[in-house]
Amino acid sequence: MRFLPNTRPSGVHQLTSRTITKGVSESPFRFGLERVRQVRAHDERTAQEGFAGSLTARSREQAALVDAQSTLELARRTATPAAAQTGTLSGPGLVAGAAWVQRL
Repeated sequence: MRFLPNTRPSGVHQLTSRTITKGVSESPFRFGLERVRQVRAHDERTAQEGFAGSLTARSREQAALVDAQSTLELARRTATPAAAQTGTLSGPGLVAGAAWVQRL
């Protein structure tokens, strides 16, 4: 097996100390942060309003769910006495229950 000497190929150039940005001024980029603060404050207010709206909708939906559960419990309690004791209904009892649910 033949080893090659550890040298650089001749096509690679050595790094020079010249810079390509010599003509660019050295003054830093500056701008006012007030507009950025205004945009952030606006975005935060929008997010807070959206969050408040979702909390309101959630509480309204939760109240509707509680109301539906109480209606269901009332329907179970006012079912025929035989169904309340055994947990089963006869054919006519099922038809009457379906008609009652459709009226809701």
